[in-house]
Amino acid sequence: MKLKLWHLLLIFFIVWFAVSYGLISINWSGWQPQTTTEEGVVVTRSIQFTVYDKYGGAAVASASISVYDENLYQLETLTTDSNGQATTNKAYTSGTKLFVLVTKSNDKAWYEIVVPTMNPADVEAMTTIPMTLEFFSLDTSMTIKVIDQEGNVYSSGDTLNLTNLGLDKITLTINGYVSADGKGFISSYDPLNDIDWNVILYASLSGTGYELISITGFDRGYEKGTTMYYAEKLEDTEVTKYKQGNQYVYDGVWSRTVTLDATGYSGSTVTLTIIVYAYSDPDYHFTYGSYGPDAVAMCSSFTLTIEH
Repeated sequence: MKLKLWHLLLIFFIVWFAVSYGLISINWSGWQPQTTTEEGVVVTRSIQFTVYDKYGGAAVASASISVYDENLYQLETLTTDSNGQATTNKAYTSGTKLFVLVTKSNDKAWYEIVVPTMNPADVEAMTTIPMTLEFFSLDTSMTIKVIDQEGNVYSSGDTLNLTNLGLDKITLTINGYVSADGKGFISSYDPLNDIDWNVILYASLSGTGYELISITGFDRGYEKGTTMYYAEKLEDTEVTKYKQGNQYVYDGVWSRTVTLDATGYSGSTVTLTIIVYAYSDPDYHFTYGSYGPDAVAMCSSFTLTIEH
């Protein structure tokens, strides 16, 4: 039997009636229109993250990846495989803003990302949106050395005797040495706690008469309770030891020179303490008394007793 025009019209009317009144439903989810911009094709897909140690030159296995939306609502948590990869369970559309936190032991970094578009060729060849997150391995065995203007080298626990040196003021050079190749740091911003994750060199004066001694040469100083604190940011590259071939790109050595003035002080009751913290912010320390919710010491405390 040949279909006549009125047959086709009747079929169309029946389908239209059924859909309009909810008698049947049609699922269009398998079809997505593609929008192409100057940057590429807008897609909605899972993201395949690859976490890569920028300075160690290797994929980072067993790292935790937490994905947050722009309102900092946690969407999902993943763990990287032996290839440093993890694929989201949810699909994300190009142009969507996300915050991503990667952690592994003492290694931590935040990333603010916008889900990218894809090249037209990749849309057909790939089923996920690939994204690489550059990561690092933090050094927690940094060595600190202090040298005065006379060339005297001090170890932690020593006494800085200004009387024996015949000085009221003394210039000190604080040197730091990263312990191993491939160690480094990438600063970031923690949106959950509203704190910058930087590496900060802290020095403090405490003990009876601490207020009679001053230090200049740091970015800032502030008093909390019965302790005077000084702080200075160290650049990421200063606390990174990385080489290509036999040539160091970053040698993992940093130095700061400060002046200690004990003119009005007499005694041996004041202690100078030096320490370096990662994921720290002096503003947070000043306000809350903590070096940071996630702060990690990169070295042991270095102490000197000041005698004058």
